Amino acid sequence: MSAEVRSINAIRADRENDNTLLSSVECLEDAAEDLRSGKTKCDKLLVLRLNTGDDGSSYDVGFNASNLRSSEMLALMEVAKAILLAGMGVIQRS
Repeated sequence: MSAEVRSINAIRADRENDNTLLSSVECLEDAAEDLRSGKTKCDKLLVLRLNTGDDGSSYDVGFNASNLRSSEMLALMEVAKAILLAGMGVIQRS
């Protein structure tokens, strides 16, 4: 029997609905554990990265992708955008 291994920060972040409690590495490790355990099914993956400069005015953006065409990445980002906007109360989700 395999037990799910999660960091204390991941548990707190879920409980408090606050992703700022996770480091970038903890977030990736938590997502990877969800995939390994079968909790989350995934055959395509897109990871967006943002690094803010020390002064907060510069940004370095990148991504990693698995098994996705560019058009699928754009569609995935649009769907995520709609979900986030609905969560913010900006649009109504149908």
